[in-house]
Amino acid sequence: MDDLEARQQEAAARDGGELLADLGNSGLAWRDVARLAGVTVPAVQKWRRGEGMSGARRLALARIVALLNILGEHFISDPASWLEMPVKEGVAVSRLELLIQGRFDLVLLLIADGTAPAVEIDRVLDEYDPDWRSSLVDDQFESFLASDGVVSIRVAPQA
Repeated sequence: MDDLEARQQEAAARDGGELLADLGNSGLAWRDVARLAGVTVPAVQKWRRGEGMSGARRLALARIVALLNILGEHFISDPASWLEMPVKEGVAVSRLELLIQGRFDLVLLLIADGTAPAVEIDRVLDEYDPDWRSSLVDDQFESFLASDGVVSIRVAPQA
């Protein structure tokens, strides 16, 4: 977290347009940038046109840019896609959702060694929502590779 905060301060010294350019180049959808900054998509559109932003919003953007830089250093080649992935298969919470809830600390735990063991992932989910096993697990459906090579969804067989 200390590294993230130091990088955030460095990024915050940059122009807001530069921060937005970095975020756009990262592959994050503008709706996700808006959610992470705590604003609407029209507010992000105004910033992209050069209209001013508050210091608090600029700092929020700088935090996202700082996190993306950290992810890149940990060999996560497509941070936007990595953030959209569920924290654990079958659990309805993504790394992006953790960030939107302000839990940058938990996302950083998931990249600590490049591949977090299952125990670590469960610990992250326990910290996020102690009731995740009943509130966030959807075992009614499963994904599978169909005969045409496309990942599809079907009703999961009941044990």
